[in-house]
Amino acid sequence: GRRQESGGPHDLSEEGSAPAVTLLRMRAPSRSSDAHSLFGMASAALAEAISDASRSPASLLGVGSLALVPSPLSARLFKAVAAELSQAAPQPVLPSPPLPLLRLWYGSRHVERLAVSAADDDWAVEVGGCSALPSLSSLDLPGARLTAHGAAHLAAGLRALTHLRIADCHGLGAAGFGVLCGGCLQLVSLQLPNCKIALDAAAVRTMVDRLAGLTALDLGGNLLASAAVPPLCSAPLRLLRVWGSVSGDDAALSLMDSSCLSVLDLGWTGATALGLQCVSLGLASRLADLSLAHAALLPGDLARCTSLASSESLTSLTLSGTSLSAADLAAAASPPGLTSLDLSCCCVEAAAALRVALCAARRLERLLLDRLQGAL
Repeated sequence: GRRQESGGPHDLSEEGSAPAVTLLRMRAPSRSSDAHSLFGMASAALAEAISDASRSPASLLGVGSLALVPSPLSARLFKAVAAELSQAAPQPVLPSPPLPLLRLWYGSRHVERLAVSAADDDWAVEVGGCSALPSLSSLDLPGARLTAHGAAHLAAGLRALTHLRIADCHGLGAAGFGVLCGGCLQLVSLQLPNCKIALDAAAVRTMVDRLAGLTALDLGGNLLASAAVPPLCSAPLRLLRVWGSVSGDDAALSLMDSSCLSVLDLGWTGATALGLQCVSLGLASRLADLSLAHAALLPGDLARCTSLASSESLTSLTLSGTSLSAADLAAAASPPGLTSLDLSCCCVEAAAALRVALCAARRLERLLLDRLQGAL
């Protein structure tokens, strides 16, 4: 049902600004068909109201928050309303969920974690320029369309961010990377996958100096100079992903002395037996998660890395797209604590060798064998 309250803490209207807001208290319907009908009606009606109000944004500023009791039902309704607004938008791609909906639903000061698709410079200017989300600590921007201009506004207005992810944003560039590292100084996790940023040693060294607390870094799908990897060794990184960004052998050689690293992704870097040996000799005793997807390994290379095969810390190993001999398969399944093994798209010698190797992996919980070749 629904009930309008006034005079108490849930009375969110302001004289002369926005109309009184009805507090919705939603009771779970008895039948699934009723639930579908209720959410459809509620989301469509609320989306229409917000869409009408968004033509004059000032009318939303006094609303504050709907003060819905946090629950799976309210979360579902929020997503439904955001979807309705996206479908009704005149342009094909707009930031979602829109900022007015966030303000109306939660109140800007109560949002701590946020994911927004297709965020652009205008969105960044609005969020950063007026400090619209002062409590935000985690921000995920998949498919962003930001430039250095938008990044500068985010860095200026969201200085409390500890976790930032911007994915597939080809307009960010090295300048945008620089302003983010110069403004978001509290970051412990920075993920910029597939942003096509060209980074040299000076840019990476500046990042390491400014982000003293950074422990997780994803620069996969960017363009790192070989000289940009050694400065990372002075950072307290526990997670590093550089898939498709740099020569795998150069990265492995530079990272041998990294004292904290436990998750390393060297997929699609063309790593050869040399890089594998560097990882085995320098990091095998500390790594918990290693990806060598589509590495340029020859049959027998993995079997010769005895330190990696006997590692007691390794729990996850990705070898997808590589060529593996029977001895390689045995080595891959040998780590005593291994719980996840990805052999998808691998070319292996025989089904019998694969079965024997897998029987030795006593603690294995996750196994990927899709599009396996040679063991059919």
